[in-house]
Formats: sequence, structure tokens, C-alpha cells
Amino acid sequence: MKKTWLSYPLWLLYAVLAGVSIITNLLWFGIHVWGIGWYPTLAAVAAAFCLVAGIWFAGHRLACRMGEKPSVRRIGRMAEYILLPGLCLSAAACRLYLLAFSAAGNIEGGFFYDMASVKAESGVPWMAHGASYIYTKALSFVLAFTGNKEVAGAALQLVLQVIAILVFYAAVRLLAGRTEALCVLAVLAFARNLCNGVRYLTPETLYFLLYAAGLLLCGLYGKRTAGADAGEGRSGQIGKYVFPAVCGLYIGYMGFLDVSGWTLLFPTAGICVRNLKNGRGKRALVSFAVCAGAAAAAALLVLGIDAWSAGYSYGERLSMWLAFPVRNFAFRDFSVYLENGALFSRMHLLSSLFGALVLIGFWFSKTQKQDAWVVLLLFLTVCRVSGFGGMDYGFLYTAVWGLLAGIGIRSMGKGQEDAVQADTAVQTPAAQTDTAMQAADTALEDTSRQTADTVQTEPKVKFIENPLPLPKKHVKREMTYAKEIAESEMDFDIPVKEDDDFDI
Repeated sequence: MKKTWLSYPLWLLYAVLAGVSIITNLLWFGIHVWGIGWYPTLAAVAAAFCLVAGIWFAGHRLACRMGEKPSVRRIGRMAEYILLPGLCLSAAACRLYLLAFSAAGNIEGGFFYDMASVKAESGVPWMAHGASYIYTKALSFVLAFTGNKEVAGAALQLVLQVIAILVFYAAVRLLAGRTEALCVLAVLAFARNLCNGVRYLTPETLYFLLYAAGLLLCGLYGKRTAGADAGEGRSGQIGKYVFPAVCGLYIGYMGFLDVSGWTLLFPTAGICVRNLKNGRGKRALVSFAVCAGAAAAAALLVLGIDAWSAGYSYGERLSMWLAFPVRNFAFRDFSVYLENGALFSRMHLLSSLFGALVLIGFWFSKTQKQDAWVVLLLFLTVCRVSGFGGMDYGFLYTAVWGLLAGIGIRSMGKGQEDAVQADTAVQTPAAQTDTAMQAADTALEDTSRQTADTVQTEPKVKFIENPLPLPKKHVKREMTYAKEIAESEMDFDIPVKEDDDFDI
């Protein structure tokens, strides 16, 4: 959609975050991994920023040359058909290898394994954090069939990760596009922290799957809202409010499980702003209000059910729910991360470098598609640095960086034209007609311009008006008699007798 007033401060914050990410990653690898010293590392940092600018301008120039060829889109579709199964199989193979060889006997169960282990005296204890509780219940269900073996929990993590990667790919495919989805898929398939996630029995994997399903529902919400606004009959008008309500109910449940679930309102808000830009202000605002209201109602309802099942009053459960995200809130010393390298990886460095392409492409296009994702990234960064929330959010953090890297790669192409074409699919019939007429006029002007460049200029012929009168229109006439004749006089047959021999 087109840029808004919020796009510019978000661009500035994202520029700071991307720059800090590139610098800190290069400092970590240059000093602690490569061992090249401070001055070569600082030179590598400067070269990295120059490399980002060079990649963008070179890629933009190449995309402008290749964009006019009709075979480019076919190649893109074929690449997607090949890369999608290949990356999915690679993701499963990497995790299977790690589980079968590298992580054999090195699986860390921890707190959740102890809580989920099947014991004779009791079941799964109640937990204040909703995501942790449902994960412990699912892990306990799996361990009940395997005799409390930790490898079964690791296998559960592997299955959840592969399914989550596919669902997240489908969600990004709807919300952002093909290039962004393939880039996210590649990052999620080979990111080291995600692959090592099969060794740690934590609720983050299951919650990441549920979050990806919520993003997919938001993408369907955007398409359904656009279809209802475009007037797809009675069912579309009903779905205009029913589907946002369903989406809001799921967001409310995700917000109850973990505070990060409320960030699913970011893409829905982006869809609302897009519809406002397309001239559907009232319907867009009502749809978003229905979605947000349903989310709040669902969270409060599930909170009451959970309080009743755990034996707490509603006020006690509400206070525990509100206090859980801030129980570990404290701004940490960033030097600690430089020492242990917990936030640094080669995949994160690559994602930051390609994500920085957005900073250049932002100024060469009238449209944007990164605002909602930048807000989500800022939220996750604050959570990871300050301890806000109930989990580490490393899976979602890596996925959002991969998505922004895909948006940066796509910004080198003709992002403005693609955004206009994408918006055309969700415009009203009148807006679609106007857009089609503008596209036809543009094509006609381009054809005329090319013809004028290739054909020599000839003197224009001045035509004069026709001096002769135009032929008159023929008017049909009905024939009439000079006098009126009675009906009795209209009989012209002469009676002849039967014995008359006039013909002899």
C-alpha cells in the first residue's frame, strides 16, 4: 500500500536496528570467531554497508532490464515449484540428522520435561502461562506412549517445526508475496538456532506454529475483507463481518496464551489501513473494530474458563495473567550479549544485510509493505533485550528478520508496479475500472512513444470539413387512395353461370 505518516519514523527506527544488528554481528564474528582484530573488523563493517548499497543498485538495474520480459514470471513460478519442496525436505533432513547423530544423548528436557513426565501420583500441574501449559499437556500426551523418553519430545519438536515452517510460508505468501515467502522458508530451514531447537523441549516451537496459523488466518482475513468490499454477493457481505470476528477470536486466544499473540493485530491493522487507502473507509474501520472487539472478548472469556478450571477467582487469575509478562522485565547490559554471542549467528548476519536493502528501496518507491513487520520486529527486540513476555521469541524473531530480508530483495525490482497490481485485486469494481483504464492509457502512451522513436517523423495532414450536404435519411411512405372505397365495393370477382360456354 502507499506510504503513511507512520512509515517514516518506522523507517528511521528500522535503520537504527538494522545498522546495530550488522555492526554487532560483524564485531562478534570479526573478533571472537575470525580473530582479525578491531581495525580490520571496522573496515569490514564499512565495506558491508557499501556492499548493501551496491547490491541494491545493481539488482535494481538488472530487475528493470528483466522485468519487461514475459518469461520472468514463468521462471519465478517454476522456481517456487522447485524450491518449495526442496527447502522443506532440506529443513526436515537437517533436523533429522541433528536428532539422529549430533544430538544423540544430548537432548535437554529441563523444566517442561519434568512437568510433562507421566507420574503415578499426579498429572500435569497448572501453569499461569497459557502457552507453557498447553505445550506441557501435549508433551505429556506424547510421553505417555513412549515411556517418558526424551527423544520422543525431540521428535515432537521436529514435527512441530516442519509444520510451522510450512504454515508460516503460506501466511507470508498471502500477506507479502512469493519472493518474501521463499526467503523466509530458506531462513527457517537452515537457521542454526531453529535447527538446534529440536534439542530443547520448550513451548516456543508449539507457540510458533500457533502464531503462524494466526498469520495465515490474517492473510485470509485480508482476502475475505477485500472480497466482501468488492461485493461478492450475499455470502461476501456476511463474511465481511463474520470472518473478521473469527480472526479476532483466534487472536484473543493467542493473546491469552502469550502476550506476543496481540501482535497479530498488527497485520490486521495494516489491512485496515490498506482498505482505507482504497476508498473503503467505513467498512474497513468496522471490520477492524469487530476483529479487535472479538479478540478482547475471547481473551476475557478464556481467562474466566481457565480461572474456573484452576479454582481461582476471576480477579486473582486476571492479576496473575497481567503480572506474568513483566515478572522478568529488566533492561539488561548489552555487553553480556557481546560476550556470550547468544544473539549472533551467520544467518542473522545475512538476514540483517539483506534486510538493510529495505532502507534504500523505501526511498525509490511510493509504496511500502514493511511497516507492520517493522513494528513486530521492534516489539520482539524489546522483549528479547528487556525480558518482557514469557518466552525467548527466538523463532519468531528469526522469521521476521527473514521476512524483512525478502522484502529488501523484492524492493530491488519494480515493487511499486507489483503493489499496484496487488491492490487492484482488492479494489472495488469502479476502482478496478479506473486502474485498468490508467494501465491501458499508459500502455498506449508507451506504444506511441516507441513508434515515434522508430518511425521517421512525417508532416501531419490537415483535413477540411466536407462541403457537400449529407444524404437525407429515407422516410418510408404508405400508399393511399384518392377516395375512400366501401367494403362492399372491394369485391372484384364476376359471377359466372355454370352453363355459360363463353370459352368455346
